[in-house]
Amino acid sequence: MRALFRVIGAFVLLAAACSAFGQSTMTIDIDGQPMLRKPVKSMLEMRYQNMMRQQLDFSCGAAAVGTLLRYGYGYDLAEPRIVEDMLRISDADTVVKNGFSMLDMRNYVETLGLRGRGFRVDYSALRQLKIPVITLLDVNGYLHFVVVRKAIDGRVFVADPALGNRIIKEEDFAANWNGLVFAIVGRPFDPNSPLLDFAAPALTTSDMDTALRLLCLSYSAGMALATQRLRWHPPWPTMPAT
Repeated sequence: MRALFRVIGAFVLLAAACSAFGQSTMTIDIDGQPMLRKPVKSMLEMRYQNMMRQQLDFSCGAAAVGTLLRYGYGYDLAEPRIVEDMLRISDADTVVKNGFSMLDMRNYVETLGLRGRGFRVDYSALRQLKIPVITLLDVNGYLHFVVVRKAIDGRVFVADPALGNRIIKEEDFAANWNGLVFAIVGRPFDPNSPLLDFAAPALTTSDMDTALRLLCLSYSAGMALATQRLRWHPPWPTMPAT
């Protein structure tokens, strides 16, 4: 429980700090007179458009779940609430050290009346996805949950809780992916979800290493899916054909 209270306290500080990154306003002057005030989004805001950004080094799993819940299923939940609720049904000390697991995700979405399903698939199955799913990537040695929105034309469109919307080359994604996907089901996915719109600004693969250095992510090496926690549903089922 001490870990849980530390996390909640950290979110109070983060909420105050993040307020400095809100939307700014541009004033257009005509002949010296302010005539128009228009909200302006920064490139950073656009990068994280229509997805949930993680606020803690171990919360990529919570933010990935939050992205699907908010933009696919209509649950207007903030990341602090999701983290707090997931910690209450997980081992908080283990989560702070290693991150949330897919089992934690499944247990959490079931408290909302939804179902979580894990599958082992090959890359070709990603091209057939009808809804976005959560996957685990090895990002420069760190295990990291992301949302796969679509795989098409040799590219994978990803909502990354740490780096924002980005596009990964098919071969790079396949080389760093363990073949597991986590889907949230139990009610229809919103067909008008912005997660199905690929117009948002996105990092390309060539941008990724630079962005990682700038972000200075401080994940522990075993983050998000410790090997001993892969005992859920052994062996992993294959995804049914669509």
